[in-house]
Amino acid sequence: WKVFLKYQFRQLQDTTLILQILFSKFYFPVIMMGPIFFGDFPMDLTTLKQISYLWGAYLLIGISLAFVMISETSISGVIISFDKENYYYIQSLPISFRGYLKFKFYFAFILEWGISVLALLGVALYLKAPFIPTFLVLIGFTVMTYLLSLYYYMRDYKLLNLSWNNFNELMRRGVSQVVRILIQLVTVVVGILAIFGFIFWFVFVLEDTTRLLISVGITIGLIALAIGFYKYTERNFWSKFNK
Repeated sequence: WKVFLKYQFRQLQDTTLILQILFSKFYFPVIMMGPIFFGDFPMDLTTLKQISYLWGAYLLIGISLAFVMISETSISGVIISFDKENYYYIQSLPISFRGYLKFKFYFAFILEWGISVLALLGVALYLKAPFIPTFLVLIGFTVMTYLLSLYYYMRDYKLLNLSWNNFNELMRRGVSQVVRILIQLVTVVVGILAIFGFIFWFVFVLEDTTRLLISVGITIGLIALAIGFYKYTERNFWSKFNK
């Protein structure tokens, strides 16, 4: 597997892919930090410790960040197609092809997650965010990043293109480039408004009991979604490949 690990890293040397990865991971944190950099108002997140039952909000913020930062052009959304002609050669080797594809997925997921977490931790450190809220945001982000990475990985397999010559060909699969840009812009705008709007509503409008019930609901929903999607992929995706 060390050979395959080096092989995966060699696959990611496409300049366009590298720029796309860095842009997708850092542009949203920068946009969120804009009002703080250019505004005159102080940001004191330590006051969050005084409000009860906010863990659901932190999880939801992490989930929202995953939706904004993970897309079909992320590493997990193109890495199978990056095999090109080697895809069929690896399939013919006396190894578990399912094991190879799982190894490939977890390589993409861990790399994607690691780069994203570095960006988010940078924002958290700059804002001097408390440890527990930061930890819970990262939990929500990690779970949803795993699910979205797996979804886009399966999408890459469904729209498999092993004869591409330019990374832009992979980006155009499914929808046109114009539509994709519009979707990303709408996602960013809606994501920012939703995150800040939800935080204000959750913190300043709701009573403690309602906040507790919503937090419990979000936690249960996230766990159920993770378990359900994991079982779905085991039954309907991974089972396609020989062991």
